[in-house]
Amino acid sequence: MAAETAVAKEMTIEQESNAQSENDFVKYKKLERQLEHVDVMEDYLKMEMRSLEKELLHAQEEVKRIQSVPLVIGQFLKPLITTMLLLDLLQGLTTLCECSLF
Repeated sequence: MAAETAVAKEMTIEQESNAQSENDFVKYKKLERQLEHVDVMEDYLKMEMRSLEKELLHAQEEVKRIQSVPLVIGQFLKPLITTMLLLDLLQGLTTLCECSLF
């Protein structure tokens, strides 16, 4: 009986060892999948950062372009054609302006 008990204990230890190695393998595979997911997310975020940097540059250029155009304050006199009109400026000048929203 002692031999059977020793064999049973040995089998139990072997089974526990196999179960532990399977458990470790499952953990390894789970961590490997998580790593792949993080890598994909990292690549996506890098692409998104590049896209946002380009968008920021375009927005900054547009702000500079808008700031470079002087603001004209005056009174509307009359339209000449569909896109051109006369303005009476506060400085006492009358000017011809192109308007896309008229």
